[in-house]
Amino acid sequence: MPDLGPPLARGRTAEIYPWGDGRVLKLFLPEFSTDAGLEEWLTHLVCRRGVPAPNPGGLLQVNNRWGLIFERIDGVTMMEYMQRRPWLLLRCARLLAELHAHMHNQPGSGLPAQKASLLRQIHRAKVLSPELAGRIERMLAALPEEERLCHSDFHPLNVLMARRGPVIIDWVTAVSGNPMADVARTSMILRKVALPRGTPFRSLFQAARKWLNDIYLKRYFSLRPAGREQLKAWEPVIAAARLAEGVPGEQDALLRFIQSSL
Repeated sequence: MPDLGPPLARGRTAEIYPWGDGRVLKLFLPEFSTDAGLEEWLTHLVCRRGVPAPNPGGLLQVNNRWGLIFERIDGVTMMEYMQRRPWLLLRCARLLAELHAHMHNQPGSGLPAQKASLLRQIHRAKVLSPELAGRIERMLAALPEEERLCHSDFHPLNVLMARRGPVIIDWVTAVSGNPMADVARTSMILRKVALPRGTPFRSLFQAARKWLNDIYLKRYFSLRPAGREQLKAWEPVIAAARLAEGVPGEQDALLRFIQSSL
């Protein structure tokens, strides 16, 4: 087995290692190994639809863990880019909206169904009472369906600012569905998800996050105005689905938000 050395980056589900010239290996943690094949398939679909994403280069197994080879994208995340250049926050918020709108202009045919994915997440959110989960499920069933390409976890950490232009990563959650669910998720992350202590310019981002979200939404709906009236209705559903991820420190705030929304 190869000695991979230290990873270039670590995430909740995988680690990124250099893999020869111009490539990286996304090596999934054991409990997420089944995601490797799914992400390869989904990223191929996304690339064929003209969305800026890294080209996948095949699956392999290393030290009993499955990994996925990608072309190497040299650049920092949009979050790090904003941390280094806080005077460009406005430009980045608008760019985030433009990338999202372009994505949602693409068809979602062939991808997993959004509502089925959200329903599975709600069922896994054990902190929801049966009564509350039932109300959320009925809300989800009543919301309008569409067949547009949606990322399901689109935020500044999943955009790389490369020389060739921004590149969107981590497509394992991509679905075919209603763009307003996708926008609701991004807006919730911009407004509510806490930044870890020690993050550069953390206080600046905490103070600016409502403004960032407002700019993102204003630009997005200037490009795709349809469906804006649905956004509020999707928010408690998306918050309930996020509970399944078990992100430390979020549970109480998400539950309060869901209950106040209902």
